Amino acid sequence: MDCAHDWATVTKRSGLSEADAPAVLKLADIGAQGLDRIDRLYLQALCTVFSGGPVGIRTLADYVHEERDSLEEAHEPELLRLGLLRKTERGRCATAGAFHYLGYPCRRGSQRGGPHERTEA
Repeated sequence: MDCAHDWATVTKRSGLSEADAPAVLKLADIGAQGLDRIDRLYLQALCTVFSGGPVGIRTLADYVHEERDSLEEAHEPELLRLGLLRKTERGRCATAGAFHYLGYPCRRGSQRGGPHERTEA
């Protein structure tokens, strides 16, 4: 993690301890449940702009200014594992957990789904 190295350099430490973790995560903009800025932007777009979905991956990638492959390989697996995202034949859908995570009221169709209820698309 580059930010861990940067943090250690700036604070003039030769290594990191468990007590340093909150500061390093804050520097890396990693928030609750380990989600980063792109994860949160993805969920915010899905929940607000696209009303919870379904929406296609290309549309989401364009909206968050990320490559489709990057979203599919680096971001979606964790969102799926946490039960914040469902992949369906029609596109990506936010779960009730995604709305809850962001502090938004739950929208239509998002009540169902969790980490084990999804179909791949």
